[in-house]
Amino acid sequence: MRVATILVVEDEAQLQYVFSLALERAGFDVHVTSNGSEALTYLDHTIPDLVVTDLSMPELSGAELVQHMAAHPALAHVPIVLMSGVSDSAVPSGYPLLEKPFSLHDLIRTVSKLVG
Repeated sequence: MRVATILVVEDEAQLQYVFSLALERAGFDVHVTSNGSEALTYLDHTIPDLVVTDLSMPELSGAELVQHMAAHPALAHVPIVLMSGVSDSAVPSGYPLLEKPFSLHDLIRTVSKLVG
């Protein structure tokens, strides 16, 4: 059975660590980037099974990352889970949203449901 690859895009180092550790313990192969620009560089050579991205980040926001992925034929099918600590009218519709703070159980359940 193939292990699903998850890309976590989060600018806060502590949250990167906590999210990646929880997802790895749940059996996923996890890669982490600190912003949308780094994520696009990663996505140039690797297509993950799912992307979990913070919405509010420096350089390239999660919303902008979603737009770039939707416009790229090889990435448009990749499921995306959004994370946000603030209510934001710029939240792209049609994607699961985890509002911070959320439980690690909610993160794992959401990711597991999407990568089946």
